[in-house]
Amino acid sequence: MRKLLMGLMVMSLGVTMTACGGDPSTPSRPDVAGTYQMTQLVFDPQGVLPEVNILERVSGAAPRLVLAPAGEAQLIFEDPATGLITTSTGRYTTPEGAVRIDFGDGDAYRTVLLSRRMVFTGSTSITFEGSAPDGVSRPRLLQLVPEWADEQLLDPVPGQLTVTFTRNP
Repeated sequence: MRKLLMGLMVMSLGVTMTACGGDPSTPSRPDVAGTYQMTQLVFDPQGVLPEVNILERVSGAAPRLVLAPAGEAQLIFEDPATGLITTSTGRYTTPEGAVRIDFGDGDAYRTVLLSRRMVFTGSTSITFEGSAPDGVSRPRLLQLVPEWADEQLLDPVPGQLTVTFTRNP
């Protein structure tokens, strides 16, 4: 009976540690907190047109993403159209081995083709790869890819988006 009781206590402790974030494979805020540089931004409008490396077309320095330990997120970039430094602030969480960012109100993040809510995987480099959650603003896309001006594109433009931010050392 004593062995059974000890076994149940050990199992209970394991469940409690996992529920409280004791799983080492799940990144916590301190694990992912830092400054990241955008190293990849590719958009493919539903396979209709060739995918385009948008990062090559964004003027100035590549966008940066700051993830603060308390859960704040800030995207900082130079707006290619105006040349102004622009920021977009929000919050992030780290559920189930991912980094979930919510930029909240405002829409400055759309300037670099991001969506309000995105789920990234990884920790040293975080990547979103999949269908653009909110689509991409057609006018903004045409500013960056003017050769598509004569194409019949919806607004917002649906498509596959790949975004990678790599943590600065």
